[in-house]
Amino acid sequence: MPILSISGLRGIVGSDLAVQNFLSVGQAFGEFIQGETCIVGRDTRKTGEMAANAVISGLLSRGCRVLDLGVTSTPAVFREVKVRGSVGGISVTSSHNPPEWNGAKFIVESGRGVFEDELERIRQLMSDGGAFKTGKYFHAQPCYARDITAFVGEDTCKDVKVTLDLGGGATCGFLPHALEKLGAKVLSLNSSAGIFSRTIDPTADALEELSIAVRSNKCDVGFAYDCDGDRLVIMDEQGMKLPADYTLLFGLRFVAETEGLGKACISVDTSLAVVNYLKSINAKIYRAKVGESNVLRTMLEENCTSGGEGSSGGFIYTPMNMCRDGLLISAMVLRLITMHGSLKEVCEGIEEFKQERRKVKCSRAIAPIVMDALKGKIPDAQTIDGIGISPSEDSWVLIRPSNTEDVMRLSVEAKTAAKVEEIAEKYGKMIASAIKEAG
Repeated sequence: MPILSISGLRGIVGSDLAVQNFLSVGQAFGEFIQGETCIVGRDTRKTGEMAANAVISGLLSRGCRVLDLGVTSTPAVFREVKVRGSVGGISVTSSHNPPEWNGAKFIVESGRGVFEDELERIRQLMSDGGAFKTGKYFHAQPCYARDITAFVGEDTCKDVKVTLDLGGGATCGFLPHALEKLGAKVLSLNSSAGIFSRTIDPTADALEELSIAVRSNKCDVGFAYDCDGDRLVIMDEQGMKLPADYTLLFGLRFVAETEGLGKACISVDTSLAVVNYLKSINAKIYRAKVGESNVLRTMLEENCTSGGEGSSGGFIYTPMNMCRDGLLISAMVLRLITMHGSLKEVCEGIEEFKQERRKVKCSRAIAPIVMDALKGKIPDAQTIDGIGISPSEDSWVLIRPSNTEDVMRLSVEAKTAAKVEEIAEKYGKMIASAIKEAG
């Protein structure tokens, strides 16, 4: 079955998803924005053109004025909606999912993703239908790469040497040139759009080719992207992948050092490395549920310009974009390197922690009963999102039911791998016991 969540529509084309699904999404979203202007972009999947054309047909049949950006990144579509003041946007993508997947991500006025109540309205409109109208179609060029170059500054990253693993995704068409405009010396790998020679999700791939290229070419840093260019993995000078939370931390550090940072919003599963950095600069910390839209909602409520999800390598800086943004954080990291002299110096003082994330099989039907039972056993737990526990100052545990799988998610962080294993075993057994009792 296709998945429809605040992350958008996702599924395997030809199995979960048919052309009719994309048409219906376009029609429903066209109704939702009342036939106003909608900006559309897509990633480089083989089904992308077909899916985008179906979405556009649906929008046009509800009277929308469609601006088609063609192949581009999801952050580029978000940025275009924001700067043009458009009422809506759709990025045709399945983000970091495998090549056979595709989907659609919804963007609303002001350039942010949809919230739960808005999603429910779109879901309802997919069932209700609407009256046929005739819209207008135009090609358009995104301003995204130009705007980020201007924000960080042309030639401000002079002679920083970087290798990019573009992964065959949407960044192939513009990202190397954008970083060259900053003054960086750029080497690109996997730069043929639509050819996926590694796992699309860079956090799930060893990135051996990138590691070799960074070391053999004596690069200052390496970057790897997913298919729609919102997710970034950073590799150090030794060809080692940095923890996903460092991506968020570097974004926060850039803002702190260039304009000051009084407060930030982070998801509840963000590393203590980020938390302790924010404490060290006396920034107020707001916590949000896991999920990009949840973090953004809290950012807007608390008037935070900076925040994100550590676990998925996502940094959000609302003056530029209301989504995590691979090109923006890449440019920020290059600038930090020129400011500090090396990536090693940028990392100086960051505390190191170990993490582990497990799944425990659990039917979604009994998940609420299991969570209630666990809350009874852990009465002092935080309940912002699931069950949050702090066994010590240097460790945390998060237990959450999955919204898309029949599993309970267990996340653990501590100073050592041995301590992580000890804590994970303890709470894993507690979850298994609660599931057995509920079943």
